[in-house]
Amino acid sequence: MNPLSFSVADERINLFVGRETQCEWVQHWLSHPHPPTRIVGITGMGGVGKSSLLVRLLQIAQAEGAHTAWVDGRTCYRTPRGFLDSLPASFDQWRAVDGDPTPMVVAIDNYDDLQVLESWLREVFLQDMPDEGLLLLVASRGHLMSQWELDPGWRSRTVHWPLDAFTPDEVEDFLMRREWPLDEVITARRLAKGHPLSLAVLAEARRKSPRASNPEDWSALVRDTLSAELLREITDPALQPMVDVLTLMAEANLDILQRVLQKSVSIRQYHALRELSFVKRTAHGVGLHDIASMHLFDDFREREPQAFEQLRQQAINVLLNEWDAAPPAHHGSLAQQLLWLCRDVFQGITRFADMSYAASELYVTGYDPKDHDKAQRLIADWGRQSLPLPVESSRSLFDRIASESPQSIRVTRNCHGEALALTCSLMLHEETIALLEEYHPAAVASLLSSPFRIERCAVEDANATFNIFTGLDSDQTSYSRDQLLGVVVRDQFSFQAGVLGLVSLANPEVKSFLSAIGYRAYPFPVSGDPRLNEELFVLDLRGHHFGDWIRYILSRRHSEAFQSSVTAQDVRYFLTHWGETAALKESRLALIKGVAYAEVKRSIEQLLNEPPRTPMTIRDLDVLRATFFDTRQPAWRVAQRLHISRATLYRYQDQALAHLAEVLS
Repeated sequence: MNPLSFSVADERINLFVGRETQCEWVQHWLSHPHPPTRIVGITGMGGVGKSSLLVRLLQIAQAEGAHTAWVDGRTCYRTPRGFLDSLPASFDQWRAVDGDPTPMVVAIDNYDDLQVLESWLREVFLQDMPDEGLLLLVASRGHLMSQWELDPGWRSRTVHWPLDAFTPDEVEDFLMRREWPLDEVITARRLAKGHPLSLAVLAEARRKSPRASNPEDWSALVRDTLSAELLREITDPALQPMVDVLTLMAEANLDILQRVLQKSVSIRQYHALRELSFVKRTAHGVGLHDIASMHLFDDFREREPQAFEQLRQQAINVLLNEWDAAPPAHHGSLAQQLLWLCRDVFQGITRFADMSYAASELYVTGYDPKDHDKAQRLIADWGRQSLPLPVESSRSLFDRIASESPQSIRVTRNCHGEALALTCSLMLHEETIALLEEYHPAAVASLLSSPFRIERCAVEDANATFNIFTGLDSDQTSYSRDQLLGVVVRDQFSFQAGVLGLVSLANPEVKSFLSAIGYRAYPFPVSGDPRLNEELFVLDLRGHHFGDWIRYILSRRHSEAFQSSVTAQDVRYFLTHWGETAALKESRLALIKGVAYAEVKRSIEQLLNEPPRTPMTIRDLDVLRATFFDTRQPAWRVAQRLHISRATLYRYQDQALAHLAEVLS
């Protein structure tokens, strides 16, 4: 019979996910015949997995035959003698054997509590250690190794490992190891946002209630657990208002913090803010890590709604004053800040794009020629574009733009640099108008004859932008459609300041989204098919302050724009988030129907399990079940199952959602 410790260790190994780089580093150090003594600082916000990584690294060391020791800063007396007494007898035995070739790995958890011993550890304790064979792993919330890194004698022996949230692939691996249903992975990812502790809370809640697919309190449980973990780190009450500002803003420096709070902030307080584990340094100040931002934003909004709104208004006023004083080159970053401040307001208006989703591993860059093949596929996956062209003409136009105006293409990428989405919007001037005229002269003629003052002007005089292509990877499962579109839309809107924005549409869902945020629609029949109801959507910010549009968006919260009729967009959002209580509670569909979200769910379930009501068809029911209710799969698998092409699937989905919306209205 094996000792219990063996079984516990095996279980931990089986459930451990990610951190391959750190594990490989330790294995490489252990494999060295004379490993140089090293000190590794492992840092990260509460619940990000520092302690779990320490345990795993000690397991690796033990498997390689190394000696190991564990010290917990919370239970260790904060004196040199207290630290020495916390070391196991095996450490003293290792030191007693002169020239012992077996390496020793010492893990110190919660090092924040032992910071008073830092000088003693560096100048006394470690000075008496051998220069080979000792690995000291130090885990703390804040980065407390800066003095070691600045010391010329220790710099080469010090390593820093900041830990961040899990990647989407690691989240899926974590959940699969805990027998989480594959079709609910995106739901769990949305709730936990890649945070290891939050994922563990979810997994444990499900283990205790395996029959409950999404208990009512899961979302609140995750938020409350993480918020408590983070906020208990704030020991100085003066820091809380500054953290509240950062829950709203993407970043802020000392000057911005003081202007938003309308009071002075000392250098000492600002430095203390920077040292919080969930606060990161940014190019222009400090900001919250993505996970902390999303959870603390929700917590602040629900905890103190009046203070939340007042602080938002103060932040908007400060940014708009910054806008007026800044050169045009800085307006793009300020626009991103303003859009981020209003992220929850966008969610109340439309569910087409999730403007509130933050993921540092998703970023937007310019076009790279290596993106070419993937870009063509993303465009094909999207379906109808602003200029309806034959496939070959569409590919040719994209190639011309990629060659002649690559700066017009914006690519959304994941942490591996893979393209997941793209947009292409051309500034309209004599050269680009001539290019578009080669491919669709009728559309160009309509633009030039419109009342929007679009001219064949010089490049430097261009002030109108026309969306040509949009693309989305419909096969990837790491992010939902609305999450990717949220990143795309925020990036695109940041370029709208002072220009005329144009996009030609036939898709009712996108039309509804743009109408809700201030675009105006005009007839624009460019395909020759009157059934498509093609329209040109226009947002004219020429001669208007970007802040006027932001304030318009804010005013929509209190508008009757929560339409009385149900749209396909409302239905898509509700079905996509079917198992997510928090999202459904706030859904426009539930608000429009004026009943609890559970009642809306029952109504939809009844509609999908009885003979179709006009205008719904049997095909509509099959498509909706296969897309939203059977095991969640990529679009190509759903299309394959229904024996249709992906393009046909998207068309059928649009029709089915529109028909269901009509019935629900």
